[in-house]
Amino acid sequence: MIINWYKNKSIEINGLVGTLVLAKIAIHLILAERYGFHGDELYFIECARHLSTGYVDHGPFVVWLTAATRFLLGESLFALRLLPALAGGLGLWLTTRMVHLMGGGKFAELVAGLVFILAPAFLRMHGLMHLPAFELLFWSFNALLLMRIFTGGSTHLWWLVGLSTGSGLLNKHTMLIWIAALGLTILGTQTGRKQLRSPDLWGGALLALALFAPNIYWQLTTGWPTLAFIQSMRTGFAREVPAVLFVLGQVLYLGPALAFVWVAGLASLLWGAQRNFRATGLIYIITFAIFLLTGGKPYYLSAAYPPLIAAGAVFWERRARAADGKDRNNFRPVNSLQKAIIILILVGGTITAIPGVPIISLPAMNRYVSFLLGFAIKDPRMLTHDFHGQYGWEDQAKTVARLFLKLPVEQQSRTAILAGNYSQAAAFNIYRPESLPRAKSGHMTYYYWGAPDPAADSFLVYGFPGEFLEMKFRSVVLLGESDHPLTYLRDRHLPIYLCQGPYRHPSLDWVSYRRFGFHPY
Repeated sequence: MIINWYKNKSIEINGLVGTLVLAKIAIHLILAERYGFHGDELYFIECARHLSTGYVDHGPFVVWLTAATRFLLGESLFALRLLPALAGGLGLWLTTRMVHLMGGGKFAELVAGLVFILAPAFLRMHGLMHLPAFELLFWSFNALLLMRIFTGGSTHLWWLVGLSTGSGLLNKHTMLIWIAALGLTILGTQTGRKQLRSPDLWGGALLALALFAPNIYWQLTTGWPTLAFIQSMRTGFAREVPAVLFVLGQVLYLGPALAFVWVAGLASLLWGAQRNFRATGLIYIITFAIFLLTGGKPYYLSAAYPPLIAAGAVFWERRARAADGKDRNNFRPVNSLQKAIIILILVGGTITAIPGVPIISLPAMNRYVSFLLGFAIKDPRMLTHDFHGQYGWEDQAKTVARLFLKLPVEQQSRTAILAGNYSQAAAFNIYRPESLPRAKSGHMTYYYWGAPDPAADSFLVYGFPGEFLEMKFRSVVLLGESDHPLTYLRDRHLPIYLCQGPYRHPSLDWVSYRRFGFHPY
């Protein structure tokens, strides 16, 4: 029975693991309010005000969590980032459960926990309310379940895989890539093919499909906009992310000093002592290949690393035990190899962990990244992009509101506000004075929330190229600009126009404003 998996010590949290979990959560909660809201977080708040079973560029799961957070705790930075921090703690615990299942002791738990805490990719993903924070949770839970199933555990666990996978699909559609990797792993291994005879596998698959069905229906009724979004990503990011950058990014995003753990883990899963759990290693290899061939960003693969980290931690524990003759539960770094491992993780990991959390000012962060990686990266903002995305939104909204209120009173009632992308529109709608109209945008799901009022005859517009506006309006007048020294480059010195005399009113020409790519203009 499924419940047997939870009996005895299967959900035990010992003092070491508990300390590591609390440390992981504390790091993120202490730093939760260090910078500001990310543009994506503002967008999710707006999505939570428009609850649905589907959105153009993401599933509804994170929106539902955002809505629940708003209802229970409000819209503060701390409140919004509480669940991602807790997801990080749970992800670390799942990783230590993999260690336990692989026969690892406390030293292995310590190694796996420290790597999980210090990996830059995990620090980034659990510091914001966004999709990757929960994606890792679903992938890790599935990996743990597969380890049990493929080593003789109850086939009833396939139902939990189905529950987790269906929920993961509602979070982020890259879960489909995990499903493809699982399918190829099942077909390509003898142990996997035996599972095809299990009714529980097919029952779990149907459960996942049932959970995903509301999102499929939304896609069907809206013309499959996510497919257009994915195609835009492929044509855009495939050119922006060369294969060599994707490969090198795996080392960088997981921390160069920590690579010795997960690389050893991958080798152990595929050819070494952890071959019984090879399925998780094969899933990593297949997802790696898919993201590489489709031009995925380096961090897309981050959710596949916990099994490798767990296997690597067990590998190094056994090496240390063999060198010293200690039992597997001795986690004190007393011999030279144990000391070297812990020192390398703590010192080397901390050096590369600093750009993963907002622990210093952003200008100092950029200088630090330049000092650390200037030989390989021309612009530090390539790695601090998400931190820049946490600055400037309230100032931008105030600037737009100020220019709007400078218009003659009789004109204000006839003026609509148009923003070029979802972050700009969300920022204005959240920070605007209540008396001002909501901003409209054709970007992502904002497109489905409606065009400007047909009665509007003037438009306060920003986030669009001037050439585009000149094709749409007879009169395009620059009113001012919005700027913040730390915001995205595209939002530096952002022009704000007053446009009048549309050749065709936006409410009648709304489809031409539709943009389902990350870079709309």
